[in-house]
Amino acid sequence: MITRSRLTGLFLVFVVLFAALPLRADPLRSLSPFFRHWVEEEVPYIISTDERKSYLALHNDLERDNFINAFWESRNPTPGASYNNYKEEHYRRLAYANEKFGSARYQDGWRTDMGRMYITLGAPRMITPYHLTANVRDLELWFYQGESPALPVFFNLVFFRPGAGEDYKLYSPRNDGPYRLVTTGQQDNKSAMRIIGQQLGPEMQHAALSLYPGEPVDLDTFQPSLDSDILLTKIRNLADQPIERERILRARIREATTSSVIVPGPPRELFTTVYRDDRDRLTLSYLLRNRDPNPALVGKRKDGSLGYSVNLRSTLFNTEGKLVYEQLSTLEGQLSEPQATSARSRCFGAEDRLPILPGQYQLEIAVRNNLTQEASLFRQALTVTVPPVTQLSISPLEVYGQPSPVHDASNLLPFTISGLRFAPRSIGSASIRQGERLPLVFQIHLPPGTAAAPRPASIHLHYLFGQIAGGTSASTESDEEVSADSVDPGGNVLTGHTLETIDLLPGSYRVVVRASGAAGTPPASSILQLRVVPSDSGNNLWTAFGPQLPHVDDVKRGTIAEANGKWDEAANWYSASLREFPSDSRSLRQLIQALSHLDRTEQLAALEQQDQFSKATEPESAILVANALEATGRSPRAISLLESQLNVQAPTPSLLGALAALYERNGNDSRAREYRERAHALASKPN
Repeated sequence: MITRSRLTGLFLVFVVLFAALPLRADPLRSLSPFFRHWVEEEVPYIISTDERKSYLALHNDLERDNFINAFWESRNPTPGASYNNYKEEHYRRLAYANEKFGSARYQDGWRTDMGRMYITLGAPRMITPYHLTANVRDLELWFYQGESPALPVFFNLVFFRPGAGEDYKLYSPRNDGPYRLVTTGQQDNKSAMRIIGQQLGPEMQHAALSLYPGEPVDLDTFQPSLDSDILLTKIRNLADQPIERERILRARIREATTSSVIVPGPPRELFTTVYRDDRDRLTLSYLLRNRDPNPALVGKRKDGSLGYSVNLRSTLFNTEGKLVYEQLSTLEGQLSEPQATSARSRCFGAEDRLPILPGQYQLEIAVRNNLTQEASLFRQALTVTVPPVTQLSISPLEVYGQPSPVHDASNLLPFTISGLRFAPRSIGSASIRQGERLPLVFQIHLPPGTAAAPRPASIHLHYLFGQIAGGTSASTESDEEVSADSVDPGGNVLTGHTLETIDLLPGSYRVVVRASGAAGTPPASSILQLRVVPSDSGNNLWTAFGPQLPHVDDVKRGTIAEANGKWDEAANWYSASLREFPSDSRSLRQLIQALSHLDRTEQLAALEQQDQFSKATEPESAILVANALEATGRSPRAISLLESQLNVQAPTPSLLGALAALYERNGNDSRAREYRERAHALASKPN
């Protein structure tokens, strides 16, 4: 049986051997050579992880063409201009890298370390070559003045040639160390630094310890700078750096065949509420409401019909600015002439629902009118605080309107509670016409009962309704009992109340709802701020929402936990999603990554029983499960798993290399050699 330490060492060897090989995820098989070449060889260093995933999820070449156009436009220094300086400069760098740093025959200079840095950062301000120096490997020192706000103002890069005829390798002060720069063969940084100082001078001696020209270095212990390796990581992942990602996300609202025109957003209000379902899962519903009418939202659609078409992109960030997930909804519908006339004179509200966990977030909402190509952004801090399940609690008070509540058995539409959807008008505060009835709906959560304190048979509700100040209207109070018979398995009860306002004068009021349960249990309350306006004021709101897919909810909750470093919780959410939807590839992939991060080898190995492995599965996921099988003493099962994948999908260097390593560790050198040669041939083959 292979021990964990032995497995880890072998796995690291495998990673080192194949780190330079392009990993082809399964979706690449369906791409034509043009589209595969674009994502693998033209933009691998400037496309973000999320963009790459989105690209590989597209269904046809028309969508891919549109994606590529939007990709370059989102980076265009002059949006809408026919000449894109960013794109032209990128392809100039790519051509130069292929010509100068690799094989002219195979045009593979982009694969080399020098090529990657040149494509990512452009030409250095200065290059200092150190070639054919006694006792020192061939070196080059590249000096940069950083142009990206994600990078320092000045920094160096060092490249060294490990052996004759080999490509230059990017030097890491900590992972390589100064001794790698000399040819003495001794792993002694002190001796290496003496040789470097004698042969190349103090500038190169400093660069061997720190890539920051002005950073103090320790010339007594010769300890390399950790900051330098952090810098290298930033450069390698520049497309995923928060500053770069933020810029692209803000530009992504122009992603369409024709670019959107970014306009200042109209005055808006954001209303949010959080509901629990019968399994204690939380879902946030929001209403982003315009304060003024926008007639341009209604017009002729592409099919010639009268109506509206709006794209709504909701992006959730954590408090550190890290992208948690984003969600795209299309809100569209056909309207009659009378409906269109009414909508043009009323305020528009966009609705959506987001799977959520308690915490603090930044919510960014991009609203794009597909009829005019205009788009605007709205961003607001969001705090989701939910009382513990052991306490009585009451949700914010939602004022709802027409149409009357409708059944939504799937619970997938915004503002659905216990299978009933209530069209929102506002939450927590509202404005109504004098004499108009005020319909309220809310959710009560009951804590689980115990033998000593069982759940009450009913919940007592007390309503207080009165003017805040300066008015003559008397406060009114009322009470009612709500039966607990309808409580769901999660302890939730849906209820509501309608208040009459016929006797109220225009002004500001407050509605307080107080809920009490069993004796000794602290009560809970919720407050609504109310503004009564003259009766001749019109009903000025219409809303729209889009359908949601069910299986991504728990995966999104898992990504929230993962973004906040709560890997155990993330694994639980991914497991729940996979149990509910065994064929969902994203649930399986995310669970495998989480279990791998947590070193849960037994649980990881058990996933080989998933039916998804009888079909083509992402190579990286299959390899992680196979490694776990080997670590738990089931090497034949590990080999069988990867062999079966080669029967149902095109071979990739990573799959072939993993099989080679498995056969080698199990004493089958001939099969190991066969698969290693196939992996090398496939990786070297030009596309």
